[in-house]
Amino acid sequence: MIRFFRPVSALAALSFLATLSCSGTDDPAPSTEPDGVKPLYALLSLVSTTDSNASYVNLFDSPNITEVSFSRAREFPGSSGIDAVNGKIFVSSGEAPTVMRFGITEALAWKDEGAINFANYGSSAGLWGNGFGNSKGYMTFNSVERVVWDPTTLTIRTQSVAGNNLVRDRDGLLVRAAYDRALVAQGAELYWPYYWSDNDYFRFSQMSQIALYDTGSDQIRNLIDAPCPGLDFASKDEEGNLYFSNWVFAVAQPAFDAGAPQTCTVRVKAGQTTIDPDFRVRFPEVTEGRQGAAFHYIGQGKAFFAVFHHETVRAGTAPRDAIEGNHWRFWSYDMKAGTAKPIDGIDVFAGGYRAAKVDGRTFLLLPRKDYSSTVAYELLADGTVKRLYESVGWAYQFLRVR
Repeated sequence: MIRFFRPVSALAALSFLATLSCSGTDDPAPSTEPDGVKPLYALLSLVSTTDSNASYVNLFDSPNITEVSFSRAREFPGSSGIDAVNGKIFVSSGEAPTVMRFGITEALAWKDEGAINFANYGSSAGLWGNGFGNSKGYMTFNSVERVVWDPTTLTIRTQSVAGNNLVRDRDGLLVRAAYDRALVAQGAELYWPYYWSDNDYFRFSQMSQIALYDTGSDQIRNLIDAPCPGLDFASKDEEGNLYFSNWVFAVAQPAFDAGAPQTCTVRVKAGQTTIDPDFRVRFPEVTEGRQGAAFHYIGQGKAFFAVFHHETVRAGTAPRDAIEGNHWRFWSYDMKAGTAKPIDGIDVFAGGYRAAKVDGRTFLLLPRKDYSSTVAYELLADGTVKRLYESVGWAYQFLRVR
């Protein structure tokens, strides 16, 4: 299961994989060229069939992508993740508990620079369960523990455990650590949420907690109670204020059960260690009763989030199936007025979107219903959108490497 998006088993069989002219399985020849200094960007796409998953990393010298081809992509087995630290690309294996590091030359050739093995801490080491802060890596295992590692030497530094103040179970639900999309680095500190759910990620507690990690001691300095369920997404504004909200799974139950915990967004002001009592976006209150997810601050007092339009769901559809369908739209949010409205110019999509803030620009990667392809948009400062390209597979990570 790819819990950071949706169950892999739900992905439809894709016949197009066999039609690709070049799968990208042939690695570039080893190069002795030094790493480049020109700008470098990476896009990761997941292609799934009924039998297997494969991940493809495409490299670009500009964020102005108009077309994505796998002819020059590097292929990795399974469902991988990518990140960038100090001009290097880190790729997690989809089939082993390892994270690999690569340098990239001016000619866009890959240089294998080794790997770090987390076999003592679980069967997988996906980078979506990793975070970086102050030149350290933090990998989650057993929900409440972190492995602290060095991305420069590719060695494990230490192991830390969440403090006793973190509740292990609440309302009969188990504690979960949020993924990388909810981690925010702020100076020497990392803000990383925890929440409580059942094993199906259907029932959630109304309460979450945000752990404040000190990257000097690698310990939790404070735990912030947050009255919103399933906090698993974060963004930051120009003043350093942090916004935390739920991911799409927390929408399934309340969209069809008014008595379930309702989705919302909270704020932690810059330098503070408590929830701002004067700010909370309760999604149903600003969307005519609809649930929302993934509140993302854009700039200039504007934000956007994904809204689940339950009224478009066919009667009898199971809630979890419904939230994986094309029933989502983007809405914009005016921070000063406290009002929201639909964003025109973007197709309905299947919930698990990814937003990438690259060079001060906001890019949206939206999956089609069967996750067989992705449509990319740029959300412009004036609130309008520009459609960029459509690519094969579920393109879910786009970042600047250097």
